[in-house]
Amino acid sequence: MKNLITILCLCSFLFSENIRQEIVSRYNNGNKKMVVTYKGEGIDEKIIERVTFSNTDQILMIEKPIERLITEYNYDNKGLLEKETNYYRGNKHGKTKYFYKGKLFEEQNWYNGLEHGEWISYDHNGKISDCFEYVYGSRNEQQLLIKFLEGIWKRKKISFDGTDFIDYDSLFTVYQKFDKTNMIFYSFFNDTIGYTLQHHLVSDINYPLDCEQLFIDKTGGIIHRGFEGLSWDGKTTWKEIVERGNQKFKIRRIGDYSIEIIFDKYSSETYERLLDEEIPIYLYNLIDDSDIDFEWDDW
Repeated sequence: MKNLITILCLCSFLFSENIRQEIVSRYNNGNKKMVVTYKGEGIDEKIIERVTFSNTDQILMIEKPIERLITEYNYDNKGLLEKETNYYRGNKHGKTKYFYKGKLFEEQNWYNGLEHGEWISYDHNGKISDCFEYVYGSRNEQQLLIKFLEGIWKRKKISFDGTDFIDYDSLFTVYQKFDKTNMIFYSFFNDTIGYTLQHHLVSDINYPLDCEQLFIDKTGGIIHRGFEGLSWDGKTTWKEIVERGNQKFKIRRIGDYSIEIIFDKYSSETYERLLDEEIPIYLYNLIDDSDIDFEWDDW
């Protein structure tokens, strides 16, 4: 009954709008070659859509003359979709999709002939294997970096002067939380009663434009816990080091779930992204919208 009502409503709409379709050409095998949709009557009649088919009845092109939009479809020799391209006034516009053996493997976004938006590649399992972004023809690495870094990262190792030092959860655990304007550092010490927060630093960061490599700029920081005493040189305090601004850190992506933060030519840290379900409860309780104003008396 529902289907009948839907069909009747659709027919009523088509007749009220004076919309009709006509097969204007056919292949020798009798299959339709082009179907044209008209709207209006007499001198007011207009073509609102043309659909071109292959001789095996697959859609090759959809044209909408009034909007000046065209969608083209390409197929492989087995009849599987290989490419879907959208055009506006003859220029690529909207999404262009590439398929392999019928599965989507690349998706591009265009704006009036210019690369604009995310370009995404997929592996054979349908998971994202690569992703970057364009802004009106220019690749926008900074915006992509912001999106990629956003979330919680767990430190796996420190590299200093050619030597790697592995983090062990049995002793301590270090995390970084990234968002658009902050890099928030937490370190927890594992003692007899569980994990105790030792250090908490909130750094202000931004993402510099027009750089050939991926960087974050640290403009300053505020200690909320820890970092007491003198640093390695015995002269400078840790507070002076970690709160200072005007620092630039290079970010190196290692696959989809790991990064290396390179502080200088001698030192770097490697982090691994945490999924929501992997965030430990002792950290999860801190990473809400008020963690910067966290009252330590309540800890």
